[in-house]
Amino acid sequence: MRRTFLLLFTMLSCLFFVSCGDEPEVTKKESQDNQQEQKQNDDQKPDDGGTKTDTPEEVKIENGTIKSAFSVSSTQKVYFSTGNLQYQASAGTWQFAENQYDVIGKDNSNISSTNAAFIDLFGWGTSGWENGVEAFQPYSTEYDYAKYYVGGSSENNLVGSYANADWGVYNSISNGGGKAGMWRTLTAEEWYYVIKDRKNAYDLYSVAKVNGVNGLILLPDNWTTPSSIEFTPSAYSWAINVYTADEWEVFEKAGAVFLPAGGYRSGSSVSDVNAYGAYWSTTGSSSNAYCVWFNSANVSPKYGLSRDNGAAVRLVTDVQ
Repeated sequence: MRRTFLLLFTMLSCLFFVSCGDEPEVTKKESQDNQQEQKQNDDQKPDDGGTKTDTPEEVKIENGTIKSAFSVSSTQKVYFSTGNLQYQASAGTWQFAENQYDVIGKDNSNISSTNAAFIDLFGWGTSGWENGVEAFQPYSTEYDYAKYYVGGSSENNLVGSYANADWGVYNSISNGGGKAGMWRTLTAEEWYYVIKDRKNAYDLYSVAKVNGVNGLILLPDNWTTPSSIEFTPSAYSWAINVYTADEWEVFEKAGAVFLPAGGYRSGSSVSDVNAYGAYWSTTGSSSNAYCVWFNSANVSPKYGLSRDNGAAVRLVTDVQ
């Protein structure tokens, strides 16, 4: 009886210690697997000095400035204004549009020196600075491109000695700091760099529809797409990236810029509103000057447009 009891006790003890011995082995293997998986995950993380999240930090917007940085060369970055430039002739007032997707559209046809409404399509170099040419006022409608040659020569650009012909340099913007010299227009080379040459450029722009308005979205250098939004870069249709005003607010708080397709003006005739966008640069080219030109399927960052045409202006300020 005693031998039987001892034998049974020995067998149960062996079973117990075998079970207890197995458990640490399983735990150790799982730990090794977890460590290996963690190492692989760590190796795959971007080396960006911190963990990227899908909730980007909200950018500051003050004095008409969206404080998200865009590289315009290998050494210079800028902030964009909060909306397209607008002008009221009767009061001589310059301002930024209330929303980035706001356009005047067909009402630009009311252009005149006494117009009490705002316009947002301007001939090239028409800041209001008198420089020896006939067409220098923001309400100029002459059809002769040579009348828009700043300083009387096609060789002059809106920089250096002729920088005052730049709308942002010469004028104070009522909701953009209220002082002259705070803003400027990008050169053709800078526009090209933003859209084509900066790091990951093709992932940082696309045509889109915002609050029913067609246009071009530009994203800052350090863009992180919010988790609540889907974005397809370099799309070829207005219908691919479509956002409500509320959805666009999420984009804007993350630092995005929207250039609405405001069409263009010839004399007092306005065409292609919501079909084409044209945004001036400070760089001339013979009878033309360069602009960013886009439609639903194409974006041309260095397009020659006759200087007498009215196009939109989106100002920037340099990041110091």
